[in-house]
Amino acid sequence: MSSAFDAPFRRLLAEVVARAGSLRAREDEDAHARRRVRADRGTFAGHRRYSLGDDLRRVDWNAYARSRELFVKLFEEEERRGLVLVVDCTPSMRVGTPSRLQGAQRLAALVGAVALARVGTVRVCQPGKVVSLEGGARIDALLGALDELRADQTDPGALWSTVLSERLRGRVLWISDFADLGETRAGLKRLAPRRRDLLGLLPELAEDRLPEQDGWLALVDAESGERVRTRVDARLRRAVGLELERLARGQDEVFARAGVPLLRVALPPAESTSVAAWLGGGWLDRV
Repeated sequence: MSSAFDAPFRRLLAEVVARAGSLRAREDEDAHARRRVRADRGTFAGHRRYSLGDDLRRVDWNAYARSRELFVKLFEEEERRGLVLVVDCTPSMRVGTPSRLQGAQRLAALVGAVALARVGTVRVCQPGKVVSLEGGARIDALLGALDELRADQTDPGALWSTVLSERLRGRVLWISDFADLGETRAGLKRLAPRRRDLLGLLPELAEDRLPEQDGWLALVDAESGERVRTRVDARLRRAVGLELERLARGQDEVFARAGVPLLRVALPPAESTSVAAWLGGGWLDRV
């Protein structure tokens, strides 16, 4: 595993999943039983193409006999409760030490692992493909799929196209810096009309906060990763503050116009192994 999922974070993840499994255990068991009964009774919602990791018991062999293609059956309850993880892989996600992409991978791991334990179905979107996961025992597979993500994708629309072309159902969690308002607006324009359950998640870095005067600021070229350090004087500090405010207002406006909620999560230090630090503010319950 990469440094995003080192041993301390994996222990923290196991603790979060254990806590999630103990909360409202009876209610979750009852809901699972209701879903199973509905599935057995045939509350059929449609098909989607088979993805690696899907339960073979859900394969519609009659459809295979007709088309020679594998499809799995979908049921109303699981379709409403499934989770689709879309993590921004554009070069701007390299920013930060550690990078915002690493923070996004960790947030996605926390959400995805809890969803596997509670909901049972998670899809991880990668450029050009979808990794399908089911059941709490697939957490290692979840981390593996997220670990493959790299901030080198020049076409941000590729992930959106994957979500739409695969006709993925369930809640979509789009994790990004949303730094390019034009691209964000274009993505919401494509996704929001087709996704009634879409949420934006913005991992906030220490670098996103206003720098201290007379301190140092690292300027990073998003394409090359080249860094330049410069001293922060009053003029530069004021300019940075105005730019941060402008970007935050623009992000809020773009999401509000699309009718999609945007949730900001302040990332703790990468070395933190405190569950309280990683789940501060109760953001996971809002996802």
